[in-house]
Amino acid sequence: MAQPEIGRVVLMPNPAALGSGLAEHVKGQITSSRRWRRDAIILPTQPGGLEPNAEMLRKSLEPGDAIGALCGDGSFWFIVGGLIVSKLANSVPVASLGGGNARDIGRATQRRRGTPAAEFLAQAHAVQSYALRSEITHGQRTSTFFAASYMGWGKTALGAARVNTAEYRNGWRPYQDLRVGTTTLNNPHAFTITDQQGASHRLGDLTVATSSQIAKVGRPPVKPWEKQMWVAPTKPGRLRAWAALGGLLVGSSLPMFGAYHDGPYRFTLESSAPYHFDGETLWPGKNQQIILEPGTEVTVGLDERPYQLLTDVRGAFQRDF
Repeated sequence: MAQPEIGRVVLMPNPAALGSGLAEHVKGQITSSRRWRRDAIILPTQPGGLEPNAEMLRKSLEPGDAIGALCGDGSFWFIVGGLIVSKLANSVPVASLGGGNARDIGRATQRRRGTPAAEFLAQAHAVQSYALRSEITHGQRTSTFFAASYMGWGKTALGAARVNTAEYRNGWRPYQDLRVGTTTLNNPHAFTITDQQGASHRLGDLTVATSSQIAKVGRPPVKPWEKQMWVAPTKPGRLRAWAALGGLLVGSSLPMFGAYHDGPYRFTLESSAPYHFDGETLWPGKNQQIILEPGTEVTVGLDERPYQLLTDVRGAFQRDF
């Protein structure tokens, strides 16, 4: 399979979370590489969600461009979503090259962590990938959320909210991980759902993933290009919670127990539950944590619109350009 013909790399940092230092460093790697030299520009992501980013990409991208995302998973989705909305997702490949707190999609698509950007792009190929899409309905209101790696209800959402605090970002990371892990594991919160078969389940966490890497949580046996979801319900209790969140304490190498799910996964919340998408825990455009109310109906599936993801993982299904 042929590699994509990349003429220019558009580096997209999240200016709210990252200074210009990393973007300039990566740009220097690409423009001065002896093995794989290309033009590169820096185009920061825009606040305000999908539409502003879609409009910017529509105006800025040229034939032969590839995007290098320099951000975490939440901002990565706004880039991919912008490509999808602007109808460029089938022709402009995107790579996760650095930045962010977790960057699960980057770890899932790179064979070796820390590979220089030019070296990674020189050997990368494009795979057709699909984002997670959740439709959350309460009363007459339906909200739609997307994620490139995973979504969660319960303890993973509580953990993500703590990871997003200034105290965590500014502290010594191993100590902060320990605090987040022990506090989240000991939190007594549990919630009840009714699944699509009408069965009731009391859970401590529910995670739906489409990526093999979930920072501080574990490793689901699913890849972004496989067009499958991994559904992992975890019952309440500290031992059960350890199975879902043990990665906070010992790293993200633990397997994640669950099952493959091909079609949409539907359930109704019978009690309130915190929610996150790719570690994002706030309602879009608001400084308010997402807490879903009893009676909320949830449908999770794979978005039908594919995007082109760059990876150097051997055996990934490739697509020619």
